[in-house]
Amino acid sequence: MYQGWRGSLAMSVCGGFNSLRLHFMFLYKNMCQKKCKNTECEKEVSKNRIYCSLTCRNVFVNKNLRDYSKNGKALSGKEEYDKNPNKCLACKNNISYKNRNGKFCNNSCASSTSNRGRVVSDYTKKALSLKFSKNTTIKCKACDNLVLLNTRKLFCSSNCKKTYMQKHLEGFEKYKLNCKFNFHIGDYPSEFDFNLIREHGWYKPTNRGNNLSGVSRDHIYSIKQGFVNDIPSEIISHPANCRLLIHTANFAKKDKCDITIDDLKQKIVNWDLKYKNSEIV
Repeated sequence: MYQGWRGSLAMSVCGGFNSLRLHFMFLYKNMCQKKCKNTECEKEVSKNRIYCSLTCRNVFVNKNLRDYSKNGKALSGKEEYDKNPNKCLACKNNISYKNRNGKFCNNSCASSTSNRGRVVSDYTKKALSLKFSKNTTIKCKACDNLVLLNTRKLFCSSNCKKTYMQKHLEGFEKYKLNCKFNFHIGDYPSEFDFNLIREHGWYKPTNRGNNLSGVSRDHIYSIKQGFVNDIPSEIISHPANCRLLIHTANFAKKDKCDITIDDLKQKIVNWDLKYKNSEIV
């Protein structure tokens, strides 16, 4: 601390700077801030904004700018159409106001009219009869067993499908197929949290049950890293490398590994000793 005239000078200079700072802050607030354009709101907004929120914007626009006169015209137009609606060319029923620009009331009527003069060849008739037949069979793509055509299956079993895919896939896709888990978690009840399945259920895509927040089996050491590091697929597909996760967390994990390869190998050794499984050494 300065004493005497020096201290007084320092204090006066500091006081001057503080008052000047407050003055500039007041000017900045008045220049850069203003009130929200919505008259019902008293909040302040920055200079480059007009409304404080999207809600205030919607309130102001709906009350002051939006033109509602067109709604009445639309309603009056529907009332006029309903007095004399257009007729469907196929069934002669009234066409709704929504479809007033069309010639048919629905797709079924349109198809029945457009297909009326169509000539279908014998080959097409035979193909359609085979497609919709309940007892038509085809050969499995991997073996000579028969498969019902109406089941939309190309293979008689999952093993045949895997065998076929192994022959025709290459690189990462083939490695990924070999890394799939081929065991039932029910064989190891003490290793997995079944309460997670009871609470959330198994994961199912939108077109097969639509349970996107369900549980799926996760590779602790990821398939991608196994392929990059040239690790045998038998290690990646081992039950010791499996855990249950909510599918969203499993998907977010991507190719990350939550275990090192050395720790995984030791875990496999302990697993095999516990369950007397000597397939992997």
